Amino acid sequence: IRVAPAAYLMCGIVAMDARSGGVGAALVRRVHAELDEAGVEATLLHYAATNPLSGPFWGRCGYRPLLTAWGSGTVG
Repeated sequence: IRVAPAAYLMCGIVAMDARSGGVGAALVRRVHAELDEAGVEATLLHYAATNPLSGPFWGRCGYRPLLTAWGSGTVG
């Protein structure tokens, strides 16, 4: 990216029994409020593409792919 300062969200975990109640979205809103206050221009993250809940969650939070990498190989 070509903006600065930038932040990187390292890890976000919500306990299984607390999911689907808005806890994750509330945490993301709180983090973004603090990043906005600090003048952060861009926020990046990696998420677990193998987790079927992760991509849709981050998409609902407004995140979009910066780049996508595909690989090939054999499944065995």
